[in-house]
Amino acid sequence: MTTSASDGRRNREDGLAFDRETAIESIGPGRWRARLDAHWNISDSPNGGYAASPLVRAMAAEVDGHPDPISCTTHFLRPAVGDAEVDMAVEVIRRGRRTSSVRASSSQEGKPRLEAVATFGDLSSRPEGPAGDGLGIELEPPPLPSPEDCVDRLELVQGVPLPLLSRVEVRIDRRFATPGAAGEAATAGWIRFRDGREPDSLSLVLFADSFPPSLFGLVGRQTGRVPTIELTVHVRRRPAPGWLRGRFSTREIAGATLVEDGVLWDSTDRVVAHARQLAMVTG
Repeated sequence: MTTSASDGRRNREDGLAFDRETAIESIGPGRWRARLDAHWNISDSPNGGYAASPLVRAMAAEVDGHPDPISCTTHFLRPAVGDAEVDMAVEVIRRGRRTSSVRASSSQEGKPRLEAVATFGDLSSRPEGPAGDGLGIELEPPPLPSPEDCVDRLELVQGVPLPLLSRVEVRIDRRFATPGAAGEAATAGWIRFRDGREPDSLSLVLFADSFPPSLFGLVGRQTGRVPTIELTVHVRRRPAPGWLRGRFSTREIAGATLVEDGVLWDSTDRVVAHARQLAMVTG
């Protein structure tokens, strides 16, 4: 299966694909169901951030008044299945005034797929003042060419089919667009939904797992698939409309696993999410 830029343009006629293809339905107390769509696949399995998104929606639905996943850790027990239903079980561990903690799991075809623990809050009510931004501790975004001057991820040689790119538009700084050319295990660029949907706190879990593997910039061979073992995303703010800017890097590899760190900034150049994942080195 291949994906072209025209596939992404046709998506604009489909409505808001992310909302439709992560929609959940209640099937009982603490029980939810969704259907994963194969358009979000990397090779023959759904992207990890996408597979986690209905689970995050189900957790948020159990804690009214705390809509934002301010911390979410997901363990991937085995690959999810595209074009298949997913059953989810959600348990509220603690419901507090400012935050609530939730545990959840998903299964498909009778097998457990994901386990997650998350803390939810309401980022719209968080003050931005002396206790936070007023201290002057702010992480500046990396300098990048405009999205138009970057390379669409569709054009990168990555070695695996990427149906995900019919849904998500990723534009990579040309320094990181050729395998091994950057001389460092890093990638940087821009990301948004192809159908025009604006980013929100839930979508940051997806976007934190949608850039090319940072090994792409260091290894002079195809590295399209680096399966995630565990992904943690800390959501710092609700993003402003527009492109998100991201930078991801790997500073250490041990055996067959790596740790990748990343940051996402919104269109106002403010940090909206930090991410760290443990992933497998394949091939």
